[in-house]
Amino acid sequence: MSKRIGPKMRAVVEYVKANPGATKLAAGEAAWGSSRRLRMGRLYGPVNRAIEAGLIDAERAGNRYSLTVAS
Repeated sequence: MSKRIGPKMRAVVEYVKANPGATKLAAGEAAWGSSRRLRMGRLYGPVNRAIEAGLIDAERAGNRYSLTVAS
């Protein structure tokens, strides 16, 4: 079963592809343009969905995530 990949998830994947090792915050900001007016749950939404869909891999080190495109 395939998942729908919306424009925000696609923006996250493209950002991570161009910036391997990016943080969840940076990838979320790439999808939304800015984090000033967004709650963190909404900011991280496309990032978390891309991780769940298997489009990107996330490695956690302490409080930080390092994102890479899934192979």
